[in-house]
Amino acid sequence: MAKNKVCLYPPRVFLVNKPKGMHSGDVLKHFKYHLPKGFGKIGHLGTLDPFAEGLLVIAIGQAARLSFLFEEFLTKTYIAKGVFHFKSSTGDSDGKIVPSPTLVLPDEKDAINEVNSLVGDYWQAPPYYSAAKHDGKALYKYAREGVLIDKDPVLRKIISISGFNYMDNHKKCEFQAVVSSGTYIRTLFEDMAKNLGTLGYLEGLKRTAIGEISVEGALSQNFWPSRGRDFDIMKCSVCPSSFFHFKKLVVGKALLSRVENGQRIRASELGTDDVADDSY
Repeated sequence: MAKNKVCLYPPRVFLVNKPKGMHSGDVLKHFKYHLPKGFGKIGHLGTLDPFAEGLLVIAIGQAARLSFLFEEFLTKTYIAKGVFHFKSSTGDSDGKIVPSPTLVLPDEKDAINEVNSLVGDYWQAPPYYSAAKHDGKALYKYAREGVLIDKDPVLRKIISISGFNYMDNHKKCEFQAVVSSGTYIRTLFEDMAKNLGTLGYLEGLKRTAIGEISVEGALSQNFWPSRGRDFDIMKCSVCPSSFFHFKKLVVGKALLSRVENGQRIRASELGTDDVADDSY
């Protein structure tokens, strides 16, 4: 397969509704293989576990270099369903699941208070089965070889936990969480279950939004690109600026090529043709 050395398109991102059971990397490979020629670089801006579904952002061209902006400035919203009194080796339904003693959980009102105690600054270490790296190798690859790597906790933020309610006679629950980028909801639920005096794992997870962009309207699998079928990159994608509310700087021709090549520009280099616009 020929490499896309020259990008014929401006920075664009695809809003993709990833189905349950598919790896994020496999979705990326599908787009890479089936997109029309000339899309340039490609990457996803935040992975989803195979057992999870929902909004996955795939970027092409210079947009593929914007992952740091998505991580720093955008929250992620999830709807999760958890199972109590069991432990999973991976924290989800894909792992080896073993029962733990069935304990009496607090009533729903008290449970909500316990769950909400996790809101705010939240120190979390990546789980053993995750894409986090150690010496350039993903933790899940070590775990599959029987080597469990403990990483130092990283400061995350839980913006809100809402809609918590018990299901199936207190054996399960569901909730919505809005969190900072990089937060593992599997681990968050394990901590929630621990606060309620038991163990637990996630059996369902859906990412419903990144920032203010919802999974509603994202490309379902039937509408992904396919060789031999017309696929308009511009119509099926959005500008990455749709996710952000930054101030806009209109640059003159003297700086345009440098901006397009990702070079840093000092404020002192801005000229009379470069105009800041606060209305963006």
